[in-house]
Amino acid sequence: PLVRSVARFGILQPLLVRRQSGRYELISGARRLAAAMAAGLAEVPCLVYTADDGRARELAEAANLLSQEQLPAPKPEPLPAGGFAELTEQFGAIEACLHLFGERERPTRERVGLALIRTEVWRAAWLAQALAVLSAEVPLARRTIDLPALVERLVEAMMPERSLTGVGLEATGSEPGAVQGDEQLLTIALAGMIEAVQAAAERCPGARVVSAVRPHGDRVLVEVALRGAEMPCALRPAFLNLQSPDRPGGTRAAIGIKAASRVADLHGGTLTATGAGAPRLVLSLPAEER
Repeated sequence: PLVRSVARFGILQPLLVRRQSGRYELISGARRLAAAMAAGLAEVPCLVYTADDGRARELAEAANLLSQEQLPAPKPEPLPAGGFAELTEQFGAIEACLHLFGERERPTRERVGLALIRTEVWRAAWLAQALAVLSAEVPLARRTIDLPALVERLVEAMMPERSLTGVGLEATGSEPGAVQGDEQLLTIALAGMIEAVQAAAERCPGARVVSAVRPHGDRVLVEVALRGAEMPCALRPAFLNLQSPDRPGGTRAAIGIKAASRVADLHGGTLTATGAGAPRLVLSLPAEER
């Protein structure tokens, strides 16, 4: 889409460059420059600065924010059927766990009850945030996000839930990758992806959920994959169809997919599912321009 737009209208936002050792060095606009070259443009508009490394970084960050603010805000998607009923059910699950605290002389029951409550509270909080993302226009608080670090924090936060479901969860093999984004929204999206893959893993004995980050050209990819077991053929169509109402995990997994798709749109990214190799969900986001 960017190449077609540039070919038709040219570069509307000038690139930022600086003089460095008798040459011009690009500060911001790598994607626009690549699109201009692909469109066959011989010249592109530039703003030339005299800037040291620190000032160049400041200019790049300001240009990133400006270009992202100019992206049209996608409209909220319709909520999955039963979304608020699912949230009410989560509150009921928390209440049901409280009876485990009734007998003080049985510490094992108390420990199990506490673990269950922590898990259900985490699920309820995430579900409420995901429904909010889907039901209203969401402002973005953009800053530089270290995606591998974000994935590791999220995996650690979700460990109590995974220990109860019996599905392994790990963050592995990540490479450096930074984006300009909203940390809370990206956390909601990644948690939704993990919820959806974990729901499929529960039906595949021995499976685990693996998350990783890797750069891919001018994008950063976050992959959440099912490993360690084959996904049954009967599950694959629903897993690969992001619009399927019959996906493993039911309403909660559907909400996770829709929230992740919505957050991807807000950040100028995409969410896809693939069954090539290990079945996985892939969140593709624009890499931070340098």
